[in-house]
Amino acid sequence: MFALLARILPDFLFRGLSRVLDYRLEMAQTDARREETRADLAKSVAATGGNVAVAQMQFKAFWIPWLIAAGAASLWYGWGMMDSLFNGALPDVAALPPQLERLTTRIFDSLFYSGAAMGVVQALSNTLGRK
Repeated sequence: MFALLARILPDFLFRGLSRVLDYRLEMAQTDARREETRADLAKSVAATGGNVAVAQMQFKAFWIPWLIAAGAASLWYGWGMMDSLFNGALPDVAALPPQLERLTTRIFDSLFYSGAAMGVVQALSNTLGRK
């Protein structure tokens, strides 16, 4: 009886352990596939968003509200900078609501990044033009 138990028990335990490990491996592969799918989806959403933004920029109707928003955001930002410069002597600037803060962040990012990109292009063209 003991010999039979000693022979069957390790086989039973190892088979059970093997099933548990196979299950965990399958779950890990499923999680990896899920993360891979999420990454692919994020890439396609980013590419689509970029294509939509580029398509929108081709119309004058896009630039009118964008310039209105950029002008107001620049005034707000400038007032905050002047208030900081004069050590709080000017009336305080109100905090932006979260929706406008996201928009303002995107506006300033696009302004500064496009300005930096144009600076790089200008520096390269000046360098290449001298040679």
